[in-house]
This record gives sequence, structure tokens and C-alpha cells, in this order.
Amino acid sequence: MKQLARRYLWWPKLDKEIEETVKLCSACQESAKAPPASKSASWSWPGGPWKRLHLDFAGPYLGKMFLIIVDAYSKFIDIVPMTSATSATTIAALRHTFSYFGLPEHLVTDNGTQFTSAEFQKFLRDNFIQHTTTAPDHPATNGLAERYVGDFKDKLSKIGNTGEPLQTRLDRYLLTYRATPTSLGKTPSELLMNRQPRLRLSALRSSPNKQEVKIFQDNVDNKPRYLNDQPVFARNFGKGAKWVPGTIIGTISPRNYDIQVGDVVWKRHEEQLRTRFIPSNQFTNLQSVSHPEMRLETDFQEHLSDMSSPVPVTLTTSQGPSQTHEEVKDLPKDDSMDIEPSILTEDSSAIPSTVFPDSPYLRRYPQRNRKPPDRFY
Repeated sequence: MKQLARRYLWWPKLDKEIEETVKLCSACQESAKAPPASKSASWSWPGGPWKRLHLDFAGPYLGKMFLIIVDAYSKFIDIVPMTSATSATTIAALRHTFSYFGLPEHLVTDNGTQFTSAEFQKFLRDNFIQHTTTAPDHPATNGLAERYVGDFKDKLSKIGNTGEPLQTRLDRYLLTYRATPTSLGKTPSELLMNRQPRLRLSALRSSPNKQEVKIFQDNVDNKPRYLNDQPVFARNFGKGAKWVPGTIIGTISPRNYDIQVGDVVWKRHEEQLRTRFIPSNQFTNLQSVSHPEMRLETDFQEHLSDMSSPVPVTLTTSQGPSQTHEEVKDLPKDDSMDIEPSILTEDSSAIPSTVFPDSPYLRRYPQRNRKPPDRFY
């Protein structure tokens, strides 16, 4: 236009006045081209994990809406499938995610009604969360969330319809992504939680860290309180006596034991056991007895009812077949009273006799061997 004007006329400041006239033309301004794309600018540094989250919805996809949650620091993502994208369901999904990782400081979303509603704004104010919305029709502002929307759809379509539920396929994708190193050389899980999730591939390198094992063992007391063949009282959770005499026959772990009670094996924690003191000669005999084949404690009621009922016992001597025998019922239990199997019979023609137990006094300490002192003259 300026060249056309100079062909026919001229006056001072011709070019400048033509430019100003065009700038002030409203029709020219309305029909002008869009400005060129600006240089890409990044968000400010979040300062730490789970401080700024970017949110967006993907869908409808596969009949559902998916809430995409991305941590700006670690790139850790969480995806929540939802039947509807309302403010109430969005708040419920965020509350569930926040229960795992805590409340963020800043949320970045688009201008969807579920994010701009009064209900959602109240939820953010109550939890002291800053909210930033992007410019309308400019998804690049929330590009971090938009990127993972596309990545999620791409990976789920590549998994395909394997016959598994949608949630199972989604969980597989999330586990693999969270355990894959980023450009920083660490996985999103390591950046967020300072630990690497275990995968099936982790079994190839399952050797524990020796330093960590040593620190753990130095701070944990793994010494068992009871030894094998040690007499104890075991807690009875069925009928009968509250504490039942038994013998340690095996150590499951430093705090759990196998207890022989009659012909049954019980499993008890050390808090369910008490030390049982018996004479030293009986303890020696107890150690020398081999354990017969026993059954596990599978039916409490049947076994304990048998133990709690009085057992008729016949005490006999071999004085002759013409004598009668009688049953001794309700025999009191005494740890210091041992009855030899040879005198407990059901079918014998001997007469009854009395068996006297050992002295009720139980020595708690070993007998001292006294000798005269060695004197130097």
C-alpha cells in the first residue's frame, strides 16, 4: 500500500501515517492472522514429590471415564476408572488417592465443570490446596496430563482384549510404568516413595543387601526363649483346663513352637506358653523318649473334650488272678506324678495298689557339690 501511494503522490512522513491508519482499522485487526506459536515454557520446579499434581479426564473410553493424576516431580501416575465424571465422583477418587500419598499443595486442571464447581472448590479450600486452571481450548498448558492421556490409551490398546477384566489390564500397565526408569535414571516409584516396587523380574536378583541385613539382625532379638524337649504349659483355647502341660518338640520361628500335648501337635506363640518345672530325673527321662507319630491340632473340640473328661485308670499289681480290680476316677493332675505304662492296664486280673508320687517339693536349682577349700599354708 505504501508503494502504491508513492507512485502518485508524496508528503512528509507518508509511510508512518499509512502504518498508523492501518493499525487503527478495526476491520483489519479483526481479520488479521493468528500470532505465531510462542516458545515452549515449562512450569516452575515443583520442589518435591507430590506437591503439584496435573489432572485430566480421558474418555469416554471403553465405556468409562478415566481420571489421570500425574505428579509433576516424579512423573508417578494414578488412573482411576469412573462411570461418570461429576464433581462428587471426582472428589471421591481424589480422596482415595490422597489417602495413600497425602494431600498435594497445588492442582492443575482444565476448565471442566467438575473442576470449577462450587463443591470441588470447597473441597480444595478445606484441604488448603491451590488450584490453577488452564486457558480455555489450550490443552498444551496442561500438557503433562494430556501427554499421559494419550500414552494411557496407546498402551491399553496395545495390551488388547486379553479376556482379563479392564481393571486387571490397567493394573498391569501401572505396575510396569511405575517400575520403568525415567530419563533421570530412576523409576517414578523411587522418586516418589524412595523404593523400587518388586516385579517378577526382581526374582533374578533377589540377594538382599548385606549391610541392611546386618543392621536388621543387630537390632532384632531372634534368640528363642524355649528349647526343644523343654516342658511347658500351653494355652488351651477349648474346653477343659486353661493351661495344659506339654513339651516343646520343634521351633517354627524364634517366637513360634510346636508343642506335643498327648498325641497331638499344637502350634503356639511364646506368649501362649509358660515354663513348667519338673524334677530333674523326669526331665532326663523326657529327653530320652522318642516322639511317636502324632497328629496335628485340627479339631479343637474333639481333642480337648477327650482331654478334659476324667480318664478311668486301673492301678494293679500282679498278686494273682483271683483278686478283683477297681477303677480310680478323677485322678488329680500333678506334674510331679508319673505313672508307668506297665501299671496302667484296662484288662488285668491283679488287685489294685497305691502309687505314691514323688515328693511335691520341686528343687528349682541344681544340687551344689560342696568340697573343702584348697588352703595355702
